[in-house]
Amino acid sequence: MNVDVTIIGAGPAGLSCALTLGRTGRTVALLDTGAGRNRFAERAHGFLTRDGAPPSDLRAAAHVELAQYASVTRIDRPAVSASGTPGAFVVDTAGVPATIKSRRVVIAQGVTDVLLNVPGFAENWGRTVFACPYCHGWEVRNRKLVMLGLSPLDYFHAELLTQWSPSVTLIATPNSGDSSPHMDLLTKAGVEVIHGEPARIAADGSTCTAVELVDGRSVPAEAVVVHPPIDYTSDIADDLGCVRLDDDAIEVSELGQTSVAGVYACGDIARRSSAPSGMHFIARAVSDGLNVGAVLNQELTFNDIQAKAAP
Repeated sequence: MNVDVTIIGAGPAGLSCALTLGRTGRTVALLDTGAGRNRFAERAHGFLTRDGAPPSDLRAAAHVELAQYASVTRIDRPAVSASGTPGAFVVDTAGVPATIKSRRVVIAQGVTDVLLNVPGFAENWGRTVFACPYCHGWEVRNRKLVMLGLSPLDYFHAELLTQWSPSVTLIATPNSGDSSPHMDLLTKAGVEVIHGEPARIAADGSTCTAVELVDGRSVPAEAVVVHPPIDYTSDIADDLGCVRLDDDAIEVSELGQTSVAGVYACGDIARRSSAPSGMHFIARAVSDGLNVGAVLNQELTFNDIQAKAAP
């Protein structure tokens, strides 16, 4: 299979990039594993005109829109390796077609949240246990919120949660570090601080009720906010030699270009060195994908013009 662009990953960024390129008539191979990061959430929020839509509905609607563009081929299998240079990339897949040749490659694989090995955590992830208050905070406003502190930055996150509820408790684990430098602001914000380690997330059906600690204490909670570690693993980025940042995100320019000529990246897996880590939103990913698609089309168009023989 020969195409202009191979897009690896079909979350919001990859789908947006494919749509943009499809509307230019570019031939695209879109590799889609169906394992999007937000598949655990019942509803997605903060995406204008689609606030509250189930992620599966957003995905289905994107597939319908992409189907209008015959030059875009969606392939339901992952990439297993990649190599090559601009104009001559080869991406191997786990199935047929086994090999895709393309002029450019876009890495849009997203990231994976590394869920805590605590009973009740995975079962409630994306519902009453979540990472982003901008995505899910409104639905639990004014309820008993517990911030599970896994790093010193979570002292700030606990203070931020008071925008959604006056009842915020921070469980400071040993990984949170010394709480004393933060206590003045936490006290002013009205955040209660409890030192301990979680043993279990208790729930009544789909509703969180408490965080039970290793020492036997139980902290009432109607929702738990936690920022688990993020896995930025991409064998494709490593195969191609893309430079990573300190959080392991793929380093990109403002135009989405990686350190490797002809290779672009967009969405949660990519970040400019000047941008803050962890700013992961659907709208941002869609914007990234559109940006990379437009830049790629311009690059390929002018390359084609330059390659034409002079009259």
